[in-house]
Amino acid sequence: MARVPRAAAVALVVLAWTPMHLAAQDEQDERPHHSPGYHALNLGAGGVGVSIGNSRRWTGLRINFQDNAVERVTGLNLTMWNAKHNETMEMNGLAVGIAGPVGGRFTGAAIGVVGAVAERGFRGLTVAGLGAVSNGDMRGISIAGLGVVSNGDMDGINLSGLGTVADRSMRGLNVAGLGVVANRDMLGINVAGLGAVANGRMTGVNLGGLAVVGNGSLGGVSAGGLAVVSNGAVDGISAGGLAVVGNGHVRGITAAGLAVVSDGTVTGLSVAGLAVVANQGLRGVAIGGVHVEGRWIEGLAVSPIRTRTWDLTGVSVAGYNRIKGEQHGITIGLYNFASSLHGVQLGIINNARNNRGLFRVLPFINVHMD
Repeated sequence: MARVPRAAAVALVVLAWTPMHLAAQDEQDERPHHSPGYHALNLGAGGVGVSIGNSRRWTGLRINFQDNAVERVTGLNLTMWNAKHNETMEMNGLAVGIAGPVGGRFTGAAIGVVGAVAERGFRGLTVAGLGAVSNGDMRGISIAGLGVVSNGDMDGINLSGLGTVADRSMRGLNVAGLGVVANRDMLGINVAGLGAVANGRMTGVNLGGLAVVGNGSLGGVSAGGLAVVSNGAVDGISAGGLAVVGNGHVRGITAAGLAVVSDGTVTGLSVAGLAVVANQGLRGVAIGGVHVEGRWIEGLAVSPIRTRTWDLTGVSVAGYNRIKGEQHGITIGLYNFASSLHGVQLGIINNARNNRGLFRVLPFINVHMD
């Protein structure tokens, strides 16, 4: 399976960035970076108290129309417009902005009516009407109407109306109306209206309205309206409206409307409306509405139409049981075939190729006789 494309993440990032922020950023990039004017009315002493204006450093209550190259604020920071050249600002406490708090690192709470943007990261509570975006890590609780986006790791509780996206790993509770996307691992509870996608491993509870897709392994509880797909192994409880597909082994309780497919082994209880297929082998209970197939089968295989394998150890119940190698156990069906029978065939026609003469094909029951 190909690596998870970054196009989905890029699209969600675009949604998360507010038009106002983009317009302001473009304007800033075109203009030369002049030295900011640190003009403020300060009511206090030693940088502590109440400040109205663009004070460089302040502790207490600070009110400013537009921050410009601020270094540090501790306490409560209130702004109206989008900040300029504020990438190194350290904010400790509560930052509230109409256009949105914009700075380097926020520790505490950041609330933006439109958005909230951090160059280095958010730690604590982040709330934005449209988008909460960090070029670094996001840790804590992040909530946005459109998108929560981190260019680093995302830890904690992250909720968005459209997309929750991390360019690195996600850990915690991540919920989005459309997509939850991690470019690395995804650990915890991840719920998306359309798809939950990780370019690494996914462990925990993963729910997607359409699909759950992992470029690494899947572990825990995974359910997709259409499919659960892993480029690695699938472990735990997995359910897909159409299919559950693992490029590695599939192990645990697995159910799909059409097919359960593994390029490795399928172990545990597997149920599919059409077929359960393993490129290597099946171990446990496999129930397919039309077909069950594995290079070898150990346990119980049930299919109204056909079961096909090279070697069977256990029981197979199907309309047509085709054992191309050795059968150790029982087959029950209308027509049973075994190249090398070492058990019992029960059916209308029973064909044991290692029997001789009249005992090779018998009605109702057949056993191997040396």
